[in-house]
This record gives sequence, C-alpha cells and structure tokens, in this order.
Amino acid sequence: MPKKNYQKLNTTLIHNLKTKINELRESEKKFRAVFDWASDGIIAADPKTKKFLFVNPQARRLTGYTEKELLNKSIPDIHPKKDLPYVLNQFRQQITGKITIAKDIPLLRKDNKVVYCDINASVMKIGKKEVIAGFFRDITEKKKKDDEIMDLNQKIDFILGETKTGLSILDSSFNIIYIDPLWEKTLGAPKGRKCYEYFVGRKTICPNCGLKKAKKTNQPSVVEEFINKEKRWAQVTTIPFKDNRGKTLFAQVSVDIDERKKAEEKLKESEEKWRSLVQNAPNMIIIVDRKGIIQFINRTTPGMDVKGISQYDYIDPEHHSTVKKAIKRVFNTGRIEKYIIKGMGPKSNTAWYKTKIGPLKKDGRINEAILITTDITEQKKAEQKIIQQKERYKKNIEDLKKEIIRLKKKT
Repeated sequence: MPKKNYQKLNTTLIHNLKTKINELRESEKKFRAVFDWASDGIIAADPKTKKFLFVNPQARRLTGYTEKELLNKSIPDIHPKKDLPYVLNQFRQQITGKITIAKDIPLLRKDNKVVYCDINASVMKIGKKEVIAGFFRDITEKKKKDDEIMDLNQKIDFILGETKTGLSILDSSFNIIYIDPLWEKTLGAPKGRKCYEYFVGRKTICPNCGLKKAKKTNQPSVVEEFINKEKRWAQVTTIPFKDNRGKTLFAQVSVDIDERKKAEEKLKESEEKWRSLVQNAPNMIIIVDRKGIIQFINRTTPGMDVKGISQYDYIDPEHHSTVKKAIKRVFNTGRIEKYIIKGMGPKSNTAWYKTKIGPLKKDGRINEAILITTDITEQKKAEQKIIQQKERYKKNIEDLKKEIIRLKKKT
C-alpha cells in the first residue's frame, strides 16, 4: 500500500475512534444523568452473593445510608428479619424471570424505620458480569392511604353488622349519594333532597352538623342529633373518605341512642336532686379517696378551694391516727365507722366534729368514702361547762362536809 494511502487510512481510523469515544462519553453522561436523577432508588446486586455493586442517590435517600455504607451491605441487610423469607423468595423469582415486580416489600432504613417499595428487578449484563438491577419505588404513603381505606371499610362493615343501624353517603355539598334500604324504607326516597332536609326536616344546615366538622378537619366527627321525623335521638358518626376517582365523600353511620338519652335525663334529674339535697343539708358532706384526698365537699369557706387537698391538713395531728384507721377499715370491710375529732373550723378556729364514714362503690369496688360530718363544737363547750360545774359542785360539797365536821368538833 502506498505511504499516502496508509496515512490517510490511519487518519480516518483515528477520527472514527475519537468520534466513537465521544459518543460513548455522551452516552455515559446521559446514563449518569438518568441514574443520578431517577425518582426511583436503583440498586444493583450480585445475583449469587447478594452484595450491592452500585447505588444511585435516591437509593441512599430511601435507605438513609451513605454510598460507602450501602456498598458494604447485601440484600438481607436492608429488610426486616421477620420478612426476609418472603423478600428472598421474591428475589429468587426475579432472578429466574418468574416475576418482574415484587410488591409491598418492606425496607428497613438506617434509622430503623420501615418503608414499603414496589421493586422492579431483572438480570442484566454489564460488561461480562451479570448483575440484578432493582428499581425501588417508594409506596409508603400510598400503602398508608390504602390501609386507611381498608380500615375504614372494615369499620363500616363492623358497625353495620353489629349495630344494625343506618348508613348514608354524602358529598361535600350535603347531597345524598347513597342511602341504605333501612333508611329508605323508614324515611322514603331522598329524591334529590339535602341531608338536613331528608333526616331532620330543616331548610338550612344543622347547627351541630357532623359533616361540616368532618369536612373542615378531614377527620371523623361524632355528634348527637334529634331526628324529627322519627322523634328519637341518634348518634351520627361522619367519616371522610375518597372514592376511586379521588373525590372526597362522607360516610354517615347513625346509631339509635334514644334509650341512652332518656337514661341520661333521668340521671341528670337524679343528680340535681342529690346536689340540691347535699348543698342544703345541715351537715358537712365530704368525699375522700383511700389516701384522704378530698374529691368533693358540699360547703367550705367562701373563696377556699379544698378539692384535691388532704383532709388531714384540717385535722388536729393527735387525731390523724384515728381517722386513718377508720378509713382503712371502711375500705377493707365496707362497714360504717364513727369517730369524734378536733379540727379546723370555718374561721380557722378549733372545732369539734362528729363524723360517720361509709363506703362508696363503683363497679362493685370501694373506691371512695363519704363522710357525714356534724359540727359539735357548741355541744362540746356545753359538755365542758357541765363537767366544770360538776367539779365545782363536788368541791363545794367537799368544802361543806369539811365545814360541818369542823362545826361538830366545836360543839
């Protein structure tokens, strides 16, 4: 070959080689850009040893490990131990080509938090080496939402099955999307009416609207409503959820509480009678716990709040033992005890009190004691005067006897 042709060929080959090198570099840049900026975590591992060979930045963010840390780990290191059998089984199926995507795979982060990923993986050759490359898509939030919807459906099924109450589904504009057959049989077809028109016969939104609260907070709300058409009380639970198209709807479950409301009214009436009786009783009525802490008192000095304070703060120390033993016996035996003690009077003066103490039970157990206390200070003073008078009479009689004896001796 002539020298000129050889040089020309050589020049062409060098040019083509440089062009190919530049193309490869450009291709590598594109690959690196895709690799570095991918929204999925990318981890390549040795199919045999399961050791990681290379990872992208998103994989580091997803796991919480640095690149150096990840390259010293293998597949079992980034999954919870209890889930490893399932994870490794999915890995083997991906290597053999039986599956491409492993769904809902738990990933154990460096901070011990668990996130969930769908992993799309397949075996590929890089040079002469076979690797399995996995694309980790974070589905934690999606799974959380799916679990919430599943949980919501289970709650609705349970409520409907156990309580046999009404279910309705409403939109955010108070339109009735669905009404269960029981409601429709009782109240008739909704015929495009708003929920407040259909259930309670109103022309405007109910003042205590549960849907309004749930709509504002995006959390379940519970309210009590009087259903005019049926003349009864119901507890209405409103639960927000999203349908398949992502539209927010509200499930309302209505539970009959009419008997409970009637019982509450009777209890309220009974409590008012009891409170009136206690407040107007001539005695001091005190409720204490096992340690003698005051839970209730029907009267005290104006401006003085003694609830939560130990009753022993108002009892003369010499009588503490008497009271503690009496309270202990009441809690242990359930029997009524009595005692007379000295304590602090209404004007911080010393006073005497006669007390009868008995048990208060809740759910069959004694958890408090009630003290009916009478101020007997005046009675004590009168008794003291009588004692003093008796002493004086006794002394006078003794003196008189002595005087009679003295006079008899003179005569």
